[in-house]
Amino acid sequence: MKAAEFNALLDKGAIPGVLLLHGPEAYLRDRVLARLKSAVLGNALVEFNLETFYGREAQGEEILQSWRTLPFGAPRRLVIVRDVEKINAAGQELLAEAMDAPEESACLVLVAEKADFRKKLFVAARSRGAEVSFMKPFEREMPGYARRMAQERGLVLSEGAVARIVEEAGEDLLSLAGEIEKLSLVSASGRPVSEEEAARWSGRRRAASVFKVIGDAASGRLPEALAGADRLAEEGEEPIKVLSLLARQMRLYALSDDLVRGNVPRQEIPRRLGMAPMFSQEFMVQADCIGSRAAEFLRPILDGDVAVKRGAREPMRVVEQLLARVTLASLCGKGGKKRDARGRSD
Repeated sequence: MKAAEFNALLDKGAIPGVLLLHGPEAYLRDRVLARLKSAVLGNALVEFNLETFYGREAQGEEILQSWRTLPFGAPRRLVIVRDVEKINAAGQELLAEAMDAPEESACLVLVAEKADFRKKLFVAARSRGAEVSFMKPFEREMPGYARRMAQERGLVLSEGAVARIVEEAGEDLLSLAGEIEKLSLVSASGRPVSEEEAARWSGRRRAASVFKVIGDAASGRLPEALAGADRLAEEGEEPIKVLSLLARQMRLYALSDDLVRGNVPRQEIPRRLGMAPMFSQEFMVQADCIGSRAAEFLRPILDGDVAVKRGAREPMRVVEQLLARVTLASLCGKGGKKRDARGRSD
């Protein structure tokens, strides 16, 4: 079945005991998975009733044991196996045989980018439970997705803006979601986003320039970051928008740090944060440099934003000082004495 059909089942409270989610469209797949988590667990004790495994690292025996564990303070547990196609042959065989008598007190979710239905595990999952495929959307479907994503963010897109960001994203919904997020950070609420505004901010060149400035600072390269900020100013970039994207990036670094502390595999973190694959490795290097100090920057960035809007401080001076503090934090993260976002020593 398709995602819309499965969502209709969830609306009726019909949750299968075994579920196979497969296909290359990660954005829709993860949206359905998030909704499934809410449907199965609700406000229950998630830490006791949710367990996630990764195929390359997991053993069939431990997945089976988790599936057979009784829920705590909730009617059902949720066991998720990502990259299930990477489980070794013995593990796949064990799980396939266990599906002859599926557990009623737990929902087993198998997630695969590519399901090979010549293998017993995938055949068993499809026959004993439910199967949802997630294929890349057709080009003609992308404008509709753009409008719905924008509506979720409180944005109204002009027809020209829709055409522009769809052209940038192609047929990749994750990229489209990233374009919409950027516009939500820099566009004024209450009025339609024009094609000109979308062209300015959805374009990879301009956005990449801003994120390169932030990335240079996060990697300890202050001269490059300041030079890049000067170039953006010369091109007419508004410092307020740079501050908005700086805050966004700090939140992503902070979330990355939380996931690392939660023992989430490193290769999984960028995907969870909606990061494009081409930027994943560089992002993780930057996040490692900033570490837990990323969250400390949110208040200084907000203070700077307010000061600029009130005319109390010179905009570029605020941007430059924050970039310097980010650089200092990244250098401390590589082994120097730790300082907070305001430059104070512990």
